[in-house]
Amino acid sequence: MSEEILVIAAHPDDEILGCGGTLLKHKSMQDNIHLLFISDGETSRHNGEENIDDRVRLSEEIKNKLDAKSLINFLLPDNKLDSIPLLEIVKKIEIEIGKINPTKIYTHHPSDLNVDHQIVFKSVITAARPFPGSSIKEILSFEIVSSTEWNYDPKENFKPNLFIDISNQFEEKLELLKIYKKELYSQPHARSLENIKNLNKFRGSSVGFDYAEAFSVIRMIR
Repeated sequence: MSEEILVIAAHPDDEILGCGGTLLKHKSMQDNIHLLFISDGETSRHNGEENIDDRVRLSEEIKNKLDAKSLINFLLPDNKLDSIPLLEIVKKIEIEIGKINPTKIYTHHPSDLNVDHQIVFKSVITAARPFPGSSIKEILSFEIVSSTEWNYDPKENFKPNLFIDISNQFEEKLELLKIYKKELYSQPHARSLENIKNLNKFRGSSVGFDYAEAFSVIRMIR
């Protein structure tokens, strides 16, 4: 029986950086994938407003590549989510959760350096609070290169306790990342294709796979 899988990410590209290989596995299992992006990912940049439509177009291309069932772009201002009342974002997410009834949610880790990532996590954990009868059985947080590892919080740093083998999906994940080529940098930047490969290879070797994506389990109901 197929699952309803919801990815709630701050910006289009976070979904592939954080769990692209895992989403490809869900695709192969014919699960229903839903993509929800909170910020436009552009307005904090020079002349960024001119590129919003292009970023949306790229997210639609990803939707098609993943055979995703739905795509939602809130288009809230990039790197300014902390200027919006948290309750406002929570209510918008609650509406989408109510429509989709996901069994599993993938989202950001709370200790990321990027403020939008932090706000998205807070909003998701509130919107997905465990009311009786909730469809949500798992909430998993992913890591984003050049954000998760760049922050310093000795209590809350990313400590993965779930690893998903993406050895058979890794090359396709790289092709999906190339769709967001403007978000990639040359080596030795943390968000280079080479470093992304190194990270997924390191996560894989930690548990005996060629490549893996790592997650921190926020909630798991069995």
